[in-house]
Amino acid sequence: MTSLQKIINSYSSKIKQYRHIISLISINLTIVFCILLMIEYSGIFSVDEFISLNSFFYIVVLISAIAMLFAESPKAKDSVRFFLFFLLFLLALQSFGFLDEYLSYVFSLIMVSGILIIYYEVKGDACYKHKEKKEWNGKFTSINRDEGANKKRLLDTFLIIFLILLVLAMLGFKIELFAGFQRYGTVMGVLAMSLFFYNTKYKEKKRLADTNILSFIVILGFLLFSLYALEIPGAAPDTIKYIGRGFHYIAEKFGYPSIVEWYNNSTGLNAVGMTGTPGVTSAATSAISIIALNDWLDPVVSSRVGHIIINAIFLILFYLFIKRIWGNEIAFYSVLLLACNPYFIALSRIPNPDSILPFFVSCSLFSFYILFKKSNIWMIVLAVFISLSVLTKISAVVLFPVFLIWVSLLKIKKKRQNYFKNMLQEKKNYWILSSIILAVVICIFFWPELDGKNSIDSFKETFLKSAAPYMHHPKEANYEVMGESYDRWPIHYYLVLLFVRLPVITLMLLFAGILYMSKDKRFLKDKNLLITAFIGFSLFFLSLSTKKGDKYHLFLYPCLSVIMAYGLYYVRRHKNQIVFFLTVLLVVLPGAVFSPYFFESYNALTNFGKNIHEFHPAGWGDGHKEAADYIIQEYGDNETILLMGYSSDFRRYYPGKITWRTKANPDLGVFYMLHNSIHPGSNNMKYAIKNGHLEKEIIINNVRLAEIYNFNE
Repeated sequence: MTSLQKIINSYSSKIKQYRHIISLISINLTIVFCILLMIEYSGIFSVDEFISLNSFFYIVVLISAIAMLFAESPKAKDSVRFFLFFLLFLLALQSFGFLDEYLSYVFSLIMVSGILIIYYEVKGDACYKHKEKKEWNGKFTSINRDEGANKKRLLDTFLIIFLILLVLAMLGFKIELFAGFQRYGTVMGVLAMSLFFYNTKYKEKKRLADTNILSFIVILGFLLFSLYALEIPGAAPDTIKYIGRGFHYIAEKFGYPSIVEWYNNSTGLNAVGMTGTPGVTSAATSAISIIALNDWLDPVVSSRVGHIIINAIFLILFYLFIKRIWGNEIAFYSVLLLACNPYFIALSRIPNPDSILPFFVSCSLFSFYILFKKSNIWMIVLAVFISLSVLTKISAVVLFPVFLIWVSLLKIKKKRQNYFKNMLQEKKNYWILSSIILAVVICIFFWPELDGKNSIDSFKETFLKSAAPYMHHPKEANYEVMGESYDRWPIHYYLVLLFVRLPVITLMLLFAGILYMSKDKRFLKDKNLLITAFIGFSLFFLSLSTKKGDKYHLFLYPCLSVIMAYGLYYVRRHKNQIVFFLTVLLVVLPGAVFSPYFFESYNALTNFGKNIHEFHPAGWGDGHKEAADYIIQEYGDNETILLMGYSSDFRRYYPGKITWRTKANPDLGVFYMLHNSIHPGSNNMKYAIKNGHLEKEIIINNVRLAEIYNFNE
């Protein structure tokens, strides 16, 4: 035995002697931290002025990790404590800040992940079993069954009360009476969710009613939410471009040059231009706006209908795929969680390739799984969906390394020899056939885009457009295949973004699903291994790009919904069905609460402060209509507006003069918060501060979207 091993064993034995004391300290510190955090959130006074909550949090996690590492045997309370640590990390997001403390996020995630690993390494199955005897000082004593039942009822009662607080916190966005619950109620509800992992005994329930009917109702609800108030969402420049490409796509395909001429001469809609992605499917879908050939219907609104229909079809196929692979109940929960996600609804209403990319990428992933498990004929289906994925956005190439990783993991797991060789031999005819189909589909869809050019040059121009300028200067290349944003966000942007964008309840279910899938090595099942590899590698792939934005991670949501569905599956097997009902209610509520301003559906734990814009600007044009309506109501439409926003969108609502130049002697200024955060200290902003005063703030769902300055007073 080496000297290092002796030292480790010596310290380990000493720690084991005091493990009960360490555990007691850990529990008490956790309670103290919760109390301090509630005081901080309730606004009684600022705890951070006296003690650093971040440092306190790290100390609690470190001591608790040591206590769990050397625990005699994990108890149910250990799972509660671990789940609580994860929730405390979420609550600490606000106090950490969004720009300067990203390392804190990473550090915290590493710690929490370490606890997860330790927990399941040390007899991790204990928290799912109800033990009727326990050992204390070498003696066995019986547990009082009545006392245990009373405690369970008490815990369930508290859980229901706190979940109701969480419901009231969500309603506070729409009903002013409950506005005070937005922060405090959220904190209490989040802490209450930790009770899910206390004394949980699984109990088989009757099957749900016909999941086909339930899923149909959910998808119908998705359509109603999506189609409601379609004129309200803003129209960012990309939206206008894809509408333009849609018009040109149809006109060139069917030979109607008059349509292109009409479109190019339409006021406010002449921003035709090539976009940075293939976007063929999005352009074709946007072509439904061709029905708006006169002023009776806004082309922006009509183009959104096509994307909504596409996503409704996707939800149907998504349900059928999940039902075939995971079963009826998981399929229904997955559709429910995805269809009720406010951000998924938000992007489903926007003509943009990112809004339909989840459709084709997810179907490709599931087709690949069924291909290997069921029938070779699925190779044809796979080829079609991969074609459509790549035609939608080049980032779909992430599928190919994911397939390779999954097949490699299967080889390692099953220790099968010559796996790749056998696969190629068994399916070579289908590989050839699928390649032909892939080429044909791409050529058919790309034909209107080729415009008589050499095919190879057209593909190079379309797929490598953003990388081409950097080919001769590799050091400057950033290989921006994921889209565009700005360079200031770090590599773990998307990991933190999941916490910011997902509603509180879905975060809980995501974590519950991870724990449930970890039990009995469910993660190692082939189907779960595939979605885990996809999510993990895609996050890595996304993080490599210097261009970041929240829309670029939307294609992860379907697979994330499957994991969340495991969490909801777990909740349903909790003894108290009221808890299940309240959880489902909390899943459905965000869609209703944030309608029709779905883009402003940030997590309530972020406190909706200015950090929202520093972390992720609300960049879809929301707020332009409200700003224009206010100006027209107060001043009419004869004022000259200094605009820092999207002129193509603002012009839809304001017919007066719009300028970007201060020399035009503007009467009013509209400053979109996106542009303020991207261009801090701009000359236009300095002009507004010096020559005008802030007259009006446009605030929707607690998110500040725009400011209106008056230069005449």
